[in-house]
Amino acid sequence: MRTLQRLSVLALLLLSTSCSGTFQPDVPAARAEFHLQEAEFPATLPQDAMQPWERSSAGITQGSAFTAGRDSFITSLQGASASGETLQLQAAGSGPAWGIWRIGLDGGQPGTLSADVNVGAGEGGGYYLAVANYGSGRWQWHGPFMDSHVRLSLAGGSSLASPAGNLLVAVLVDGQHSAEVVGLGVEMADPADGSPPGQVSGLQATAVAGGLLLQWNPLQESGIAGYRIYHSGSPFTNPQAAGVRSVSYLEGNNRHLLDGIDGTTFVRVAAVDHSGNTGEASEQVSGLPLAGAAVPLALQLDHASGTMGFPATLVASGADNYDFDAEGDGIFEVLDSSSGSIIIDTMHPGIIRPAVLAHGPGGEAVALGSVSLLVSANSRPLASATASPQTGPAPLLVDFNGVAEDQEDAPQDLVLAWDFDGDGIYEPGTDTLNPPAQLFKQPGIHNVKFRVSDSQGASDVDSVAILVTGIDPDNIAPFADIIAKRTPGISLLQVDFDASNSFDSDGSVVWYEWDLDGDGSFELAGPGSHCSHVFPLSGIYHPLVRVTDDAGETGSMSTTLHLPSAWPDLNGGQLMQRRSELSGPITDNLRWSYPTGHTVSGSPVVCPDGSIVFGDYSFELNAVWPDGTLKWSLFLGGGQIESTPAVAADGTIYVTSLSDKLYAVSPSGQERWSIDTGADIISSPVVGRDGRIYFGSHNGSLYCASPEGQTIWTYPSSGIIETAPRIGPDGCVYFGNNDKRIIAVNPDGTLRWEYIATGSIRSTPAITEDGRLYIGVVSGELLCLDLQGNYLWDVSLPDAVIDSPAIGLDGKVYIGCVDDRLYAYSGDGDELWNFDTSGDIWGSPVIGSSGLVYIGSNSLDMFALDSQTGNVEWSRTLTDQIFSSACLSEDGALYITSSDGQLHSIGKAF
Repeated sequence: MRTLQRLSVLALLLLSTSCSGTFQPDVPAARAEFHLQEAEFPATLPQDAMQPWERSSAGITQGSAFTAGRDSFITSLQGASASGETLQLQAAGSGPAWGIWRIGLDGGQPGTLSADVNVGAGEGGGYYLAVANYGSGRWQWHGPFMDSHVRLSLAGGSSLASPAGNLLVAVLVDGQHSAEVVGLGVEMADPADGSPPGQVSGLQATAVAGGLLLQWNPLQESGIAGYRIYHSGSPFTNPQAAGVRSVSYLEGNNRHLLDGIDGTTFVRVAAVDHSGNTGEASEQVSGLPLAGAAVPLALQLDHASGTMGFPATLVASGADNYDFDAEGDGIFEVLDSSSGSIIIDTMHPGIIRPAVLAHGPGGEAVALGSVSLLVSANSRPLASATASPQTGPAPLLVDFNGVAEDQEDAPQDLVLAWDFDGDGIYEPGTDTLNPPAQLFKQPGIHNVKFRVSDSQGASDVDSVAILVTGIDPDNIAPFADIIAKRTPGISLLQVDFDASNSFDSDGSVVWYEWDLDGDGSFELAGPGSHCSHVFPLSGIYHPLVRVTDDAGETGSMSTTLHLPSAWPDLNGGQLMQRRSELSGPITDNLRWSYPTGHTVSGSPVVCPDGSIVFGDYSFELNAVWPDGTLKWSLFLGGGQIESTPAVAADGTIYVTSLSDKLYAVSPSGQERWSIDTGADIISSPVVGRDGRIYFGSHNGSLYCASPEGQTIWTYPSSGIIETAPRIGPDGCVYFGNNDKRIIAVNPDGTLRWEYIATGSIRSTPAITEDGRLYIGVVSGELLCLDLQGNYLWDVSLPDAVIDSPAIGLDGKVYIGCVDDRLYAYSGDGDELWNFDTSGDIWGSPVIGSSGLVYIGSNSLDMFALDSQTGNVEWSRTLTDQIFSSACLSEDGALYITSSDGQLHSIGKAF
C-alpha cells in the first residue's frame, strides 16, 4: 500500500521568485535558497518545438489544459517512474528526482497553475514547483509544499510561453523524499478582465493547538482561482503593508489550517481570479493558538489513479476521530468517524481531492490533510520499443521496432512518434512502427523514446537505451580530475563535486559518470562536469568520476572524503564551540525514551551511521538506533563510564572509564584495544583531524594516542584532569586541571604556556575563530584568554561553573552555573540575559542553526531558549535529573540522557 503523509504545517513554503508586493510570504529561513547543479536539473530552459501530432490551431480545451503526471515531457535519469496515470518521484543520495511537463497555451498566457502532488511519507520534505519563464530565460522556483493540491497565480508577469506556445512546469523532490505527481492543470488569463472578484465573507478563526483553523464562505462566482490568506501579529487594514505575511500559494478550498504562528494572530482572506485580479480582503478576525501541537495525521491511499470504477480507499491514522470530505468540495459528509476509513467514489472522470479533518483528544488538537486522485474515462494504449543492436562502437547503426496496442482504438487510429536524441521533442515524420535506421556517431548513452497516443489523447511512452563506445586505437585516453568540497550551511553531508579540470589532449571530454559512494556503480551520468550529493551517513567515502572523450576512450580518478558525524564528541565536533549546522527540534515532542536500567551521567554522541552512543555506570557502552531500538551493548569491565565517547571519521568509538583505561570500540560493538593509565579516567576523549586521540587522567597526565592504540606522548601536569581537552586550529591542545591551571600543549607534547586561574577547572575550553579561549572556573568565573595565554577579561558568577561554554554564530557566549541559571554574554563580557532553570546546571548548552539554545538541569527539565532574548521556546520534563549535555543529529532530533539511565529523543514524530 502506498503511504502518503500530510503534515499539519501547511505554511512551510519557500519564497517564490514571482512574488510581488510588500507582504511577506511564510518562509522558513533555513530553506530560503535552493541551488541545483546542472547535472541534477537543467540549468537552462528546455528547447521546445511543435510535436508531430500537434496543430497550430489546436484550442485550449479541458483536455489540452491538463496533463496527467505520467505524461511528462522529460524526467531525471534516476528516481522517476510511471505508475498508472501518475509519475512517482523518489529522490536518493545520488541527487534529486524530477519531471518536466508541457501544457499548451494556444498563444495566450497562463492565469493559474494547479498542481496535484501527493507527498510521500516522512517529515521535512515536500516538493518544489518550477515554472519556465521564457521571457527572462530562468526557472521560477516555488516551495517546498506539503499540500497535495497547490495553486499558483501566474497572471500579470513576463511571458511564460515557450517558443512553441507552451507552459513548461517542473516538479522536484530532493534529499531522501518522494512524491507522486497526479497531474498539472492550467487556467488561462483574460488580458481584458480587470474586474476583481467580490469580497470574501463569513471568515471564522477557531483556535486549535498550535494554530488557527480558518473557514469562510466560498464565492459563488466563475473564474475564482483560489483564496489568498494574509496574517500578522498586529491588526492590519492593507494586506500589502509591511509586516503582513501571506501563505505563498492560493488555497483552493474554503478551509485552511494556519499553524506555525505565535501569539494572537490577525487574519484576512481575499479571492483571486484566473486573470490575477485580487478582491477586497474579508473582514479581519483574530485568534490565539492553544497550547500544544497538531495531531500527526497520516493518510494512506491504495490507488491514486485508474479508469472509472477503480477501487480507492482512503485510510487516516494518528488521531482519535476524523471528518471526511470524500468529494473534495468543502462539505464534510462523514463526521466523527473513529474507523478512519472511507471509500472514494470513482465512477466519474476527473480529479478528486478528498480532505480529512482529524481531531485529537478533547478536540483542541487537529490536523487538516488531503490527497489527490485522477479518474480516467479512457484506458491508455501500450507502447513497447526494441532496438538492435543496443550497444557497439561508434559510429553505430541501430534498427528500431515498436509495438502499439489499445483496447478501444484500432491500430490505424493510433498516433506514433519517435524521439531519437532524448530531448523530449519527437522527430517529425516518425508516425510508424519501423522508423529508418539511426546512426549514432557520439559515444555515450542515448535514451530513445517511442510514444503511442490514442484518439482521446491518452498516451504511453517506452524507452530503450543505446550505449555507444569508442574504437580508435590511436586515441589518447582523457585525464580525469575530481575536486570535492563540502557545502556549509546547506547540509552537513552535502558535497559538491567538480570535474571541470578533466581534459583530453587529442579531443574533448563529452561525458561524465559519477560513482559517488565508491561502490563500483555509477549513480549519475551526463555531459555536466559538476554535481552535488547528499551522503546519507557520515564516514569515509571514495567517490570516483569516469570521463569519456569524443572518441569513446575513458579515464577515471577517485578521491577520499572524511565526513564527520553530526555530533561526534562532547565538544560537538570540529567547530569546537558546541554549535551545530543542524537546526534541532522546534517543539518539545518526545519521540521515545530508551531505558538502560543503570545510572547515566555522560553525554550521548552520534555515530556515522546515525546511531547514538553513550556509557553507563554498569560498565556498558550502548548504541541505540534513531528509532529507539538497541543496536548493541558492550560490557567494558572494571569501572563505570562517566565520560562522553568520541567517534572518529571511520566510525571507531573511543571511551574512557574508571577502570583506568581508554578503549577503542569498532562500529559494530567489538573492543579493539585499550590503554591503561593506572588511574581513574572521567576525562572525555577527543579525536584530532589526523586521527590522534587526546584525553586526560587522574594521574595528572594528558595523553596522545594513535588510532592503532600506541601512546605517542604524555604531558604530566600538576593536578587531576577531569575535563575533556580542546584541539585548537593550529593543532595545539588546551585543557585544565584541579590545580587551577589552564594549559596549552604543542602538537609534539611540549608545553606552550600555562595560566593560573582562581579555582580548579572542570570546564572544557571553547575557542572562537578570532582566537579567543573561553573557559569556566569552579570558583565562579567565566574567563577569556587569547591563544597565547594572555588574560583578556573575566566575569564573576554567583556559584561554581562546571559546564563548558558554547559560542553562538554571532559571537555570544553561553555558560551554565550551579546557581540554576544559564547566562548569555557578549564577546566583551557584557551580560545580555540569564535564565533560571530551577535546578543546578552540570551539562553544557548546545546551539542549533535555528538559533535555539538547548540546556538541561537538575530540575528534570530540558529547555529550548531563544538565543537573542533567553525566552523559553519550549521545555520538556524528563524522568530524572540531567547531568549530561545534549547532542543534535542529522534526523533533526535532540538526544539527552537522564540520571535514571534513560536516553531521550526529542524531535519531529516519525
